[in-house]
Amino acid sequence: MDEKRTNSTVRIAAVGAALVAAILILGTIWTGRSARKDTVDAVRSVSMLYMDELAGRRVQVVEDNLNENIRIIRIAVDLIDEAEDLRDLEHMRSYQRYMKTLFNLDRFAFVDEDGLVYTADEGITDEIGQYAFDPETISEPEISVKNLETADKKVVIAAPIRDRGYTINGKALVACFEEIDMDVMLQGVSMRSQDSETTFCNIYTGSGTALSNTVLGGLAVEDNLLEALARADYEGGYSYEQVERDFREGKRGVAAFSYNGVQETLSYNPVKGTDWLLTYLVRDSVISERISTVSGGIIRRSLLMTGLTVLVLGLMLTFIISQIRRNARLLIEKETLETESRAKEQQIALQEELLEQQSRQEQHDRSPLLRLPQRVLCGPGQRRGRLLPGGQALRGGAGGGRPVPVPAGLHGLCRQPRHGRVPGGLPAVHTAGPYSRGAAPAAADHLPLSGGPGRR
Repeated sequence: MDEKRTNSTVRIAAVGAALVAAILILGTIWTGRSARKDTVDAVRSVSMLYMDELAGRRVQVVEDNLNENIRIIRIAVDLIDEAEDLRDLEHMRSYQRYMKTLFNLDRFAFVDEDGLVYTADEGITDEIGQYAFDPETISEPEISVKNLETADKKVVIAAPIRDRGYTINGKALVACFEEIDMDVMLQGVSMRSQDSETTFCNIYTGSGTALSNTVLGGLAVEDNLLEALARADYEGGYSYEQVERDFREGKRGVAAFSYNGVQETLSYNPVKGTDWLLTYLVRDSVISERISTVSGGIIRRSLLMTGLTVLVLGLMLTFIISQIRRNARLLIEKETLETESRAKEQQIALQEELLEQQSRQEQHDRSPLLRLPQRVLCGPGQRRGRLLPGGQALRGGAGGGRPVPVPAGLHGLCRQPRHGRVPGGLPAVHTAGPYSRGAAPAAADHLPLSGGPGRR
């Protein structure tokens, strides 16, 4: 029973330890995965705020650069000395060269009422069709991009000067414009990815054309952002239609999508005074991989600690089980020894009792009373014997026989005869036996008494 109870306790303890180990290990894995998911979600939220803040700042930088160049063209127009600088084409070209050098411009040109373009180096050209502004209808500074479909993109800032009344060779000048290299224009705005290759900044037109010649940080094979986004897989709450509508209407927004298996988040903000949108791209997959690496390390360390804990619990359980079994074994041995001891005690007691009985039997066997004949006739008047003076009895019938001594211990046992006391003062004794009613004793009944003179 004790052994069964011990085995049951050991099984319960083992099952409990296994459950504790499973809870620790599974809990560590579940906690690690939950922490990873929560961390990714938190990073996504922080990324949104981060992108919104950075995009806002960089949009402000771009707008400040554009406004500064608008101010430059106005200053250049204000500095014209009509009498000196517009006296002839040569003086006008000299003034244009000076402005280009002073403000680091690729081109500073005038447009007359006939649509002819006056440049510093090429002279008079008929290339107004290459520009997006209309010199006849322009009423305020306009910003556009030249060579939009090529890598040699130029930012064009045009301003009306019709109201200034400037003329050259008898023709009124109605507009002037400047060309700035796109890289120079975006100077101060980092359009390159960070060293970590996780964040990218770019400017796109409302139609999705990239001004920095890269789409989605160089990941997309398309030359147009909207064409690339049309092939992306969007997360819940985001869609290509919403992004396309925001670009067309010049609205800010955010989109989360997967492009070619890479998870990305795109934030876009319109640039005031243009149809441009500055975008900020965060490559979530790279961040998630790094978070996974960190969380994986945390999980591994946690599992290691859990494993050590389980090992210690296992060792403790093993020790406890061994102690339980040892105690059970000792208890069983103790009970066995006690049982054997009780059995030996009982055996010893039985042996002692047998020895005592044997001793009593031997003492009983050595008793003189048992060595007498079965019948002792005391006194005269008995037919089979009579007691003589001096403690002797006659053996044989009445009237004759051989005298035998009677042990002294039987003197008081003799019964008073019917006719009084026998000679010598000893009463007659009738012993119990088959001859108590006068039957003749057998020959064996008249053996000599032990210790008497008649012993043979």
